[in-house]
Amino acid sequence: MVGFSDFGGRGSDSPENQETATNDVRIYRERNLIERMFGRLKDFRRVATRYGKLARNFLATVLLAALIIWWLRRSRFASAKRLT
Repeated sequence: MVGFSDFGGRGSDSPENQETATNDVRIYRERNLIERMFGRLKDFRRVATRYGKLARNFLATVLLAALIIWWLRRSRFASAKRLT
């Protein structure tokens, strides 16, 4: 009987595919985290429209927005922890 691997492909249970699937999950999680952060940054109008034309001003705005997002998220988790 001729199998998929006879044509140069890898079977679904091969170690190479399992390793690739594990790496794909890790890459997906990291990429998703970054995409969600950019989505949150775009909620800040100044960042989304880039009012600051100088790179240093824009970077400062992005860092300030990221700090506010982190602080709000941290305080939300802290209040949820107190309730439990």
